[in-house]
Amino acid sequence: MTKPATISASSTMTARIVWDTADKFLRNVVEPNEYGDYILPFTVLRRLESLLADTKPQVIEYVESLGEMPPHLIDIAVKQKFGLSFYNVSPLDLKAIASVDDNVDKSVLSYIAGFSHNIADIWSSFEFPRLVATLASANRLHAVVRHFSTLDLSPDKLSNTAMGDIFEDVMYRAFNKKGKAAGAFYTPRDAIKLMVDVLFAADEDSLVGESTLRSIYDPTAGSGGILLVAQQALLDMNPAIQVTLFGQELMPSAYALGKADLLIQGGRPDAIKRGDTLLHDEYEGDSRSALRPRFERGHLGSKLYRLRRGVLEPGPVQAGAGRDSRSSWAFEDLHEAEHCRRGCRLPNCRSPRVGKGLRPRDSEPAHRFGASQGRCRRRSHRAVRRMGDQVKERFRTDFDR
Repeated sequence: MTKPATISASSTMTARIVWDTADKFLRNVVEPNEYGDYILPFTVLRRLESLLADTKPQVIEYVESLGEMPPHLIDIAVKQKFGLSFYNVSPLDLKAIASVDDNVDKSVLSYIAGFSHNIADIWSSFEFPRLVATLASANRLHAVVRHFSTLDLSPDKLSNTAMGDIFEDVMYRAFNKKGKAAGAFYTPRDAIKLMVDVLFAADEDSLVGESTLRSIYDPTAGSGGILLVAQQALLDMNPAIQVTLFGQELMPSAYALGKADLLIQGGRPDAIKRGDTLLHDEYEGDSRSALRPRFERGHLGSKLYRLRRGVLEPGPVQAGAGRDSRSSWAFEDLHEAEHCRRGCRLPNCRSPRVGKGLRPRDSEPAHRFGASQGRCRRRSHRAVRRMGDQVKERFRTDFDR
């Protein structure tokens, strides 16, 4: 797995301290490939409570004054009054829980239950109650809570970008322990940056104007890396640009990571939705798409998918996606030839790819990976050109010259 780009010394030190939780408190309690399953949720929890600390007493008092108002209306009221997209109404925090060693597990669960309903699914997707029970049974929960309560992850010390760097560093360490299993939802950042460079190359002039608006959609969002890297690339090109992110993810743990990563960097709680994009597309009709499709998943060739897309002919689609990556690309080529405009594929790469070719949203040009006006443009970048030649030879794709 490729190591992420170098981050600042202070962020690296903080990330190392966060990861030290593994050696100090998790060794001989959980398997090494599960360290990240415990460290990442507690890192998210500490960052979220640090973001809410300054206004928490006032928010609790205000929410109590609203009485039995429905939760979604309370969310709107808190957003209007305090500018917060999420909140917590529990009087507890990690420091208060760590100050006593009785009923720590009940206190932690009571604390996370106090978060607003729009981020409650983060904890259920992390399986946080199970993690708490495991640590409590090994008599390590109090030590872990106390350790994280001492970390300064406040916005005064760590900007959203710096916190994102720390989270990325910790994710890299965690996924490096998992090995190949992490490939189902984690894409190396250098591969994403190459994809993003190609994605925006043809539209650079239109991206640097005043009052520019763009939205980015990843239907297989994983841990949210593509969305965040693409957003940062746009901001580097034009600091005044307004970027809106959308994503969807099926795997619970990856969904929790993606939603949490966007949240701790100032994103919207509803930026990523949970579900199977192929069977229940939460953003059907949207125009932009940057994804690394998981063709190895067996449900791509299921009856549900075929019936939804109306593809019943014999062949790769009906038989299901093959294990070999080349047959997977051929499967997608067959689907796109019938249902979408032409796109560009990057074979032999773990993180390509391609716009879905749906109709553009009003007033916004459609950004498709390596494609413009439904046709593929060749890029000057040597690696992209070489991969494009492979696509042309393998699938007889018609490229503009």
